[in-house]
Amino acid sequence: MKRTKLFSLSIVSILALTGAIVSPQGASALTITSTVECGDNPSRTIHPNTAINGDCTIGGNSIERLVGDGADEWTVWDFNFTEDVGFSSFLDVVNSGRSLESALLTLTAIPKDRLITGDVVRIQGLPRLRLTDITEIPPLHQPFTFSIDLLTTTANPYTSEQILDKFTDPSHTGVLSMHYQDDAIISSAKLELKTTPEPSFLFGLLGVSVLGVWKQKMK
Repeated sequence: MKRTKLFSLSIVSILALTGAIVSPQGASALTITSTVECGDNPSRTIHPNTAINGDCTIGGNSIERLVGDGADEWTVWDFNFTEDVGFSSFLDVVNSGRSLESALLTLTAIPKDRLITGDVVRIQGLPRLRLTDITEIPPLHQPFTFSIDLLTTTANPYTSEQILDKFTDPSHTGVLSMHYQDDAIISSAKLELKTTPEPSFLFGLLGVSVLGVWKQKMK
């Protein structure tokens, strides 16, 4: 009985030690964030000119020629993750095959026209996400903030592969270009990308081996 207790204690010690060696860095998920600050009161111009609103660029169309009033116009910006201190490590793990666990988008916007119910947001080159499918719309001119996980939203969720294909594109690695249309002013935006944890394969193998030895000892 005493030997069994001692051997069980040894198993616990070994598992604890291997967990300490394998899991703290290798098994942890990595997160990087990019934030853009635009503004609540952009300058105005006339189409085909564009208005610069902080980190955002606003454009109009040939029918509603006024640009910068938040009605019937488009807004674009770039999430530049290369400025995050963890970018290099993040890029290494996704290039080695790690997937995204989440892609949390947070937008602060000001509705400027009742037709905002038809507004959409997207990563450029990927499907559009309709605002009314992902958040409630407040009264006009009232700023609001909402967050959605682009991987799990019930309306047209993106896949990890779609986002990472854009993220690792050699022509703009680490940059995701965004597009919003068309009846609101974008005040600020943030996107947080988080990888899945690395599988603790070595830990699992060692655990199986130790348990196998324990079964032999118990016979």
